[in-house]
Amino acid sequence: MKRTSYKLEDRTLIVGLGSELDHHNVSIINKELSKYLQMYIIKNIIFDFNDVTFMDSSGIGLVMGGYKQAVLYGGSVMLSNISERVDRIFAFSGVYRFVSKVEI
Repeated sequence: MKRTSYKLEDRTLIVGLGSELDHHNVSIINKELSKYLQMYIIKNIIFDFNDVTFMDSSGIGLVMGGYKQAVLYGGSVMLSNISERVDRIFAFSGVYRFVSKVEI
C-alpha cells in the first residue's frame, strides 16, 4: 500500500496521496497538513491522486478542508492525476467550483 508523501516547493505543498482515501487515512493526512501549514508559509496545495485506488466521501472533505485553509492565505487548491472515476465524483459533488485540475 502506497503512503502519503509531502513535498514543499516554494510556497506550494504537494501532497502525494496514498492508495486509500478513507476516514482513517484522511484523519491522519489532515493532521500532517495542519502541521505543514503551521510550520511553513504555504499558499497553495496540490493533491496528487496518482496512487489513489479507493476514495470515499472523506476524500471530498480532505480537498474542501484544504481549500478552506489555503484561501486564508490567499492561495488555492489544485488536483492532479485524477482517475476518471474520482473525476466524476468531484464533478458531481461540485468540488470543481472551488478547485482546479493541474498537471504535475
